[in-house]
Amino acid sequence: MNKVTLVILIILLQACQNEGKQNSENMEKEIRATINFTELPSSFTYNLDGAPNGGAEYQWEILFDINNDGAISEGDISFRIDLTASDNTGQTTISRDNLTAYIWVYGDGVSYVSVRDVEIEYLSTDTSFTFIANSGKHEGISSISNGTQMYVNTIYRDRDSGVYYYDYYPEREVYSEGIDTSYIEDGIKDFENNLGPVNDKNYPFIDIERISVVVNET
Repeated sequence: MNKVTLVILIILLQACQNEGKQNSENMEKEIRATINFTELPSSFTYNLDGAPNGGAEYQWEILFDINNDGAISEGDISFRIDLTASDNTGQTTISRDNLTAYIWVYGDGVSYVSVRDVEIEYLSTDTSFTFIANSGKHEGISSISNGTQMYVNTIYRDRDSGVYYYDYYPEREVYSEGIDTSYIEDGIKDFENNLGPVNDKNYPFIDIERISVVVNET
């Protein structure tokens, strides 16, 4: 092989490598994260009398450990649907298909900061919510894989007693550890309130049964 041929081969190899790198960088990642429940109603009523201003009466959320440090910390993001009480509006009923899902960011090391101008898609069935977001919505999404650990939580404020009930996976404010997030099962009727576990309540619309994350690259 002469020097000219060798130089041409090197140039072609570098061009192929650069093209492959550029294609990889241009790929868009889509995340479909699903929470399955025992049952979801077709509509939700919130902003009830006595609900504290700014308090979540319903919430469904999946939080991702973007920086992979095993702790809920700055830079982590979540997909969330919530219905929050407001002194400015009265009692409201909304269809399950007319809710709004947002990206939230753990921004200052102390609390979440809502990226309210970044809505994401969601799908609903009688037993599930599926959040759909791509890397064009937030740079952190490009880091999510089925090895990215997560924390899932739901909230409901009982309309009669005013007591808040919760369900978590795996535990409150704790990320999963070393699991494949493509399919996860959670125990049913394992609610908690601020005093601890609750065994005499049934809130199927916040009862986490299964979680799955599908990662697509295009």
